[in-house]
Amino acid sequence: MIALSDKLKRIRDALTSIEGVNVYHYRRPPHQPDGIVWQERNDEGTYLYADNHLYEQVVVGTIMYWAQEEYDPIVDAIQEALNNGQIGWTLRDVEYDDETARIYHEWQFSI
Repeated sequence: MIALSDKLKRIRDALTSIEGVNVYHYRRPPHQPDGIVWQERNDEGTYLYADNHLYEQVVVGTIMYWAQEEYDPIVDAIQEALNNGQIGWTLRDVEYDDETARIYHEWQFSI
């Protein structure tokens, strides 16, 4: 079984491979520039047990990005980085936020 921390590092490494954008785990710290925010969710993973112990754990989480422009190349770069890292993903939500004048993107990943 691959350790949980190793799976999380794969997500981190895939996202930090994207040039020109900051990457944060859980939240963007105050007074820091915008960027990608990602986090794992421990209640939605899939687990496989064998021989009375955990054999495989699938970690599920969310990646969020607020684009300042339509057709932002970072959106494609996120998807490409996940594919290159062999990380499963689904684009779950895209919506325009009137208050911030930004386009919100949300992916669900599984590894």
